[in-house]
Amino acid sequence: MKILALYIIAITFFSIHWALAQKVKVDFIIKNDSLPKREKNNFIYLDHNTNISTARYIGRVKSTGKINDINLAIIFISDKAKKKGANAFKYVDFKNKDGIAEIVLDAYVIDENLEKSNEDFLPKNKIYLFGRDNINRNEAEEYKLNGEVRFVEPFKYAVSEFDKEMTISKGKAFGTTLKLKPRDSESVFINFTGFGASPNYMPAGGVGISFSGGNIIRMDRNTGLLLTHIFARQE
Repeated sequence: MKILALYIIAITFFSIHWALAQKVKVDFIIKNDSLPKREKNNFIYLDHNTNISTARYIGRVKSTGKINDINLAIIFISDKAKKKGANAFKYVDFKNKDGIAEIVLDAYVIDENLEKSNEDFLPKNKIYLFGRDNINRNEAEEYKLNGEVRFVEPFKYAVSEFDKEMTISKGKAFGTTLKLKPRDSESVFINFTGFGASPNYMPAGGVGISFSGGNIIRMDRNTGLLLTHIFARQE
């Protein structure tokens, strides 16, 4: 019975994965020599100012799918590149034509020294708040930042200074509250609809309290930085 149950779970998992994969097409359009798959799951965003002369180029990857499947596209393009040994990427291009989105990234293998030098160019002491990733729902997300009501529109992001303790609230009495304290010049990336969630949700120096009625999602930094090229900044 246990073997049968495990078999059913495995078939279900792969069926779901296959169904999702049909929604997004991912291909290498330039391919260099790959490396064995690494144990680490890093896929680090490289700033355009970072000197990548010591990096090993793996190739150029393109995803194609509906604009509403941006989150799936990022997951699959990352998986495709990491299977070739890549542990870092650089944004190349994004297009949206008639609801079909293309994301193009260059994939690399970098060492710890290049990763450290890349940190110098990444944003410091900022909070990025992203709107909905559903272009068909023209609804702005309402939230409170230190008690002040604010809005962020779909496929846009807002940026606030993060130089003091910040409280982000979403929803009414039984909503969600996230308290953040700045530490080590870090920047934080937030959305309210669940995409790009960080595997390490609990922020350093912060406390997250979640109830039904509202969601505040701490995003993976590399996903957030990539989305700054795909979403438009809301002034």
